Amino acid sequence: MSGPALATALVGGLLPVAAAVVGCVLMGVGMGITYPRITASVLTLSPRNRQGAHSSALQVSESLGASVLMAATGAVLTASAANGYLNAYTAVTGVAPLALALTPAPRPETGSGPPGS
Repeated sequence: MSGPALATALVGGLLPVAAAVVGCVLMGVGMGITYPRITASVLTLSPRNRQGAHSSALQVSESLGASVLMAATGAVLTASAANGYLNAYTAVTGVAPLALALTPAPRPETGSGPPGS
């Protein structure tokens, strides 16, 4: 969540560009640490006979999520181009904690059969 907040502060003129660079580096490190852990957690919490399906579902959801969020961000930035970007970045910063709050905690799948059995 620090990425959108730093970008908002940069666009609002509260931080220099160097601070944004440091923020981007920190975001990259965080993503680099997090993505492998998510994959490992999914595989750990999945029964052996469902690991392939769960791994594929994770990849598809990551790709779809990134595509949808990129499209939505582009639409918001394009719509706010005439009035400045501060409002758009402020909105994105507000949505980040909401998305985090709505993310369910992982839990192990019970049973070894297909879903619904």
